[in-house]
Amino acid sequence: MKRTNEPGAGAGYRVGLWAMVCFLLGAAGLVYANENQTAENQPARTLLRRMAEAARSTDYIGVYVHRVRDSLQTMYIVHQIKDGHRRERLLTLSGPAREVIRTSSRTTYIEPTTHSIADRLPILDTPFAAVFSGSSTRAFDHFYDVYDLKLLGNGGRIAGREARRLNIVSLDQFRYGYRLWIDEKSGLLLRSDLIDELGEPLEQTLFTTIETRETIADQRLEPTLAGNEVTWQREYAPPAKTTASVWEVGDLPEGFQLVFRERHRVRGDNGGSVEHRLYSDGLATVSVYIRHRNSHPFNGWSRVGAVSAFGRTLGGYQIIVVGEVPPVTVRHIGQSVRRVAKP
Repeated sequence: MKRTNEPGAGAGYRVGLWAMVCFLLGAAGLVYANENQTAENQPARTLLRRMAEAARSTDYIGVYVHRVRDSLQTMYIVHQIKDGHRRERLLTLSGPAREVIRTSSRTTYIEPTTHSIADRLPILDTPFAAVFSGSSTRAFDHFYDVYDLKLLGNGGRIAGREARRLNIVSLDQFRYGYRLWIDEKSGLLLRSDLIDELGEPLEQTLFTTIETRETIADQRLEPTLAGNEVTWQREYAPPAKTTASVWEVGDLPEGFQLVFRERHRVRGDNGGSVEHRLYSDGLATVSVYIRHRNSHPFNGWSRVGAVSAFGRTLGGYQIIVVGEVPPVTVRHIGQSVRRVAKP
């Protein structure tokens, strides 16, 4: 997925690996959609709610792989729920050694072999990303207006566990769909395929081993690598409680809502700052970054795997939109960003 602590660093705008680190992190976000129950979809929605509850309540240790085209990465994960709060440690088992320690609001990255770790922040949320804090009850009222659920029954075995198959089908061109394999016993998500506009998998993530635990000791969450370390702090707050902005997105695709907005300083930019807005439809997430333009603005669009990015300049500002959505979505949102007041 991607991102950088300085969005819009030019044509070399980098898409980092860390957006892929855990496709289970925030499955809970889906269940708060306002459901107009139907007899046909009720079993699928019940399974989706069960998956969300399992992500919020189950301790587990496992190994999963993430594939994008010909690239394959293997990750070790420790997932703990303690006093209602999520804590995780992730460690790469292939490629360069990297480690992630994260909670609902705080993420620390450790890369012993590189000095460019800051270029990977802030990362985009992953599939089923934590667009909520642990106790949020934000509703995505239009979730079932833009997605359809199809329960396909037995999905075979994943990581030695019997799974049920559930498809999430996009109803328009602004978002991708998913094929899910959900553990019959625990309700945990065992495999996720991200499906493009042509029905082909763009990314695939699946557990090869997973073991649920009654409890996990805090020591299992401590970092094991030493090296360059960067921590990203995120505050989740209702948009109504944030300070006023001089920017707005004039035309969001149906179903997308503002999840949070923040402004932070950009290191090495003479005190400059970047405004970051995160939009979600309950599943897909799109980030909008706005900052003063530099000498190498990013204009146009790019796509790496499932991740699309669009950049344009407006006056003296650089606008970058990036998300795990089709290119039409980031272009549509980016073109509608406008300034509504002077600073």
